[in-house]
Amino acid sequence: MGFFDRFSPDRVGPGVEKDAPPKNVLLVFFGVYTRKFYKLLQLNLVHFLCSFPAILIALLISANFLSSLFESKNYPVHIWLSFAAFMISFNLVAAGPFQSGFTYVLRNFSREEHAFVWHDYLQIAKKNLKQSLIITVINLAVFSAISGSFAWYLGQSEKSLLMNIAVAIQGVFLIIFTMMQIYTYQIMITFELRIRDIYRNAFLFAIAMFLPNLLIILLCAVFSVFIMMQMIVALILLPTFTLSVMGLIVNFYANRVIKKHMIDSQNK
Repeated sequence: MGFFDRFSPDRVGPGVEKDAPPKNVLLVFFGVYTRKFYKLLQLNLVHFLCSFPAILIALLISANFLSSLFESKNYPVHIWLSFAAFMISFNLVAAGPFQSGFTYVLRNFSREEHAFVWHDYLQIAKKNLKQSLIITVINLAVFSAISGSFAWYLGQSEKSLLMNIAVAIQGVFLIIFTMMQIYTYQIMITFELRIRDIYRNAFLFAIAMFLPNLLIILLCAVFSVFIMMQMIVALILLPTFTLSVMGLIVNFYANRVIKKHMIDSQNK
């Protein structure tokens, strides 16, 4: 039995055979990406259209956050777009039901299982409507509060040592909360759990897997900044490419962690 014991895996798919030899992680990831390339483009477009209100909210939050960091209010546009794309990909700002459908399709691709982009996306969105809306509201409220206080304390950090300590504490909270979002939606669509247990397990994963989580966050942050360097390219790639690639990175990683600690450990 693993360290996650309060769950009921009623909706777990068949997955990989128990005695199958381990595969190289990078080879598996790029194999999935190349085989599902056109489906990922379709998924990106579907998710962009369905989540457009959330994307607008992410852009507003990104603009407000960066304005508080840059005294001149003149921050690079690609940083603005990158931060918004990052928030959407890490579920910090999301159209909850559609995010659950997005996560389901990407989780199945990560498992090398089949998923219908449009049909499964909508079916899972409908199935998880209530829980995903609650998680959306909680995430948006908590992220807005933490990021807002972090930006404010950062602006005051030159005034005293206490302000610097407050910045560090808020920064740690923000990082841990972001790490939790790697797992929240995938736990929700994989297991029958209450909201508090979803967050409980996501928090334990955030702490137990801190360094790998941090690597995933940094990888996606660098990717989003790089892909958004040119305004015209960014506007083309955001609805067609960026969200699905970052989403696949996050969900491919989350699937392996969840499988090891919540699925395989239960079957031992």
